[in-house]
Amino acid sequence: MNKINYITAEYYVSCTKQQIVHKLWSVINKYQTRGFNITAIHGDNEFNVNGIKDSVLPTLTHIYGKEEHVGVIERTIRTTKERCRCICHKVPYRFYTRLMVEGLIAVAIKWLNAFPSKGSISDKMSPAMIIEVKPNPDMNKRHITFGPYVMLFIGTDNSMRRRSVLAIALNESNDHGGYYFMNLYTGKQLLTTGKSGHNITHTYYVNLLHIVLLP
Repeated sequence: MNKINYITAEYYVSCTKQQIVHKLWSVINKYQTRGFNITAIHGDNEFNVNGIKDSVLPTLTHIYGKEEHVGVIERTIRTTKERCRCICHKVPYRFYTRLMVEGLIAVAIKWLNAFPSKGSISDKMSPAMIIEVKPNPDMNKRHITFGPYVMLFIGTDNSMRRRSVLAIALNESNDHGGYYFMNLYTGKQLLTTGKSGHNITHTYYVNLLHIVLLP
């Protein structure tokens, strides 16, 4: 939304009409919950479907052609990509799974929304505070960045099964110390709860990762 500068990104399983409408309304609901009235939506040709445009009425949908661009959207995409590129340059991975890409984008957007932005309606409140009622980041708490290679405690049943797995840190799951990780044995997502780092037994320096992970 203009003048709030709140950024969102949604993962699409497919570009069907049902998927687009579902994701579109998940974003609209965030604004409406906070009392904002959306009067116009700007999109590319993927939104040029009657079912999609009808689903958001009375909000007007403005469709742009192949070579047309919406300045504020293009700048936001460019900024988000630049933040993701900076994060990627800090880690030695050559390939990124879908789960890692989702976590990477989530981290970049989280921190872009965490601080007041230039041209916003407030120079005191961040976009995340305005839309999601999230407090300012508490730098006294320990934060896990994207990409660290960790030994993650997964619990025990007093058997000889492993109690920890190798994993890669992705992004925060909540504001109370929960994090998402990618299990290196299965490639699936793991969720930790409680205090930040409570389930982590060892964290390895990122410059050692290529020895372990890459062939």
